Amino acid sequence: MSSIDVSQGIHTNVFLGVGVFLVVLPALFVATRFAGSAKLGKQLKTADWLSLVAVILLAGTLANFILIVKALSSSSTSVLYLVQLVAASGPVAASTTWAAKAPILFLYIQIFGVKSWLRIVSYVTLAFTFLWLLGWNIWLLYESVPRGVITPMFLADSAHSGSVAGVASGAVGLAADIVIFVIPIPVIWKLHLPRAKKIGLLVVFLTGLLAVVASAIGVYFKQLSLSGTSTDIKAAMILTLIELSIAIIVGCVPAMATFWTSFIIESGIYSMITSVFSRVSLPRSTRSKKSQRSTHRENTSEDGINAEGHTYDVLDDGNSAMRPARSQEQSITAISLQEFERSKTTI
Repeated sequence: MSSIDVSQGIHTNVFLGVGVFLVVLPALFVATRFAGSAKLGKQLKTADWLSLVAVILLAGTLANFILIVKALSSSSTSVLYLVQLVAASGPVAASTTWAAKAPILFLYIQIFGVKSWLRIVSYVTLAFTFLWLLGWNIWLLYESVPRGVITPMFLADSAHSGSVAGVASGAVGLAADIVIFVIPIPVIWKLHLPRAKKIGLLVVFLTGLLAVVASAIGVYFKQLSLSGTSTDIKAAMILTLIELSIAIIVGCVPAMATFWTSFIIESGIYSMITSVFSRVSLPRSTRSKKSQRSTHRENTSEDGINAEGHTYDVLDDGNSAMRPARSQEQSITAISLQEFERSKTTI
């Protein structure tokens, strides 16, 4: 087979570097997820194990893409080998897609499972995406199996089948991302929490918007491929990796709070940084406190006099109502209104 020019578009070394980064980054998020659970002695859930499976499958997807790029650039590659690689890329990417998105839905079930409608929507989304991706990839494998002599017509049909399956899988992946993005919003907004905390929770879960954008761009490129428009194959592969990587990361974002409180806050580096910031802000705050004490000493209020931390409460002889109790740390002396007037004259 004559080699296909894959030097156009993204450079191969750049493709390899970006691809490795897009595998390592979500792997770090999954590692922090496991580390936080281990630190607190929490039992690992289905979502945790699925996120690990998703990272492994993501690494397999990258390996498959690298083999395809090398096969396309080599003149010694057999047609059958290339067809097998392309046929394998569909099921591997589809499995990664489901394993990457499923942990988010399992997390919703775990956190918001008391809401029956959310639980039903999550389970339906899980089941539908699994069956949809499985069905399309079984069909793709069937269409990619050579029956007799491999002809140019067979290669063209196999490529077209791969594009159709890619668009179909991408469309349902995009729909799943939209469902994942939308369903937690009404539940979080109805929680009895301060508005600031509600917004904070929404920001955490709305990171799924990144997955929606990545999926939409991926579907667009797959549609271009289906329509016969020439596209940079390495750019399309990177977009697929970005979509899958973001999906894994989004599923791990809620678990980052556990890692932060379990490791970062307790670390010596965090203590050192907070100590440095405290020393930097101390002179300013000390001057402010000294200024407040000076002003407080110079001014005499209607309620009393403060001298060296000792408070004198002024009691009107004509009014015997008890005043609110002050802090026990303050020493309080009650004086009459006449004595108060005399002390002012003396001062």
